[in-house]
Amino acid sequence: MRPIVNGLEQRYSGRLQVIKVNFTDPRMGSVVEEYGATVHPALVFLRANGHMDDIILGEADEAHIVKAVNHLLATP
Repeated sequence: MRPIVNGLEQRYSGRLQVIKVNFTDPRMGSVVEEYGATVHPALVFLRANGHMDDIILGEADEAHIVKAVNHLLATP
C-alpha cells in the first residue's frame, strides 16, 4: 500500500497531507487507541480539525483509498 499512498500524496499535493505513523512504536500508543488503528496497515482520514472522517483497516486497493480521499476532500 505504500506506493499507493505515496502516489496519492503527490497526486493531491496541497490538498492532502499524509502523516505516516509507525503504530508498533510504543510512543504512538495513544494515537493507535484514539483512532482505533489496531490493524496494520491502517489508513485514518482526518479533517483539518482532527475529527476522523473514515478509516481503512488492512490492505486496500487504490480505488477504495481514492474513494475515501475524494469523499474527504469533497465534504466540508
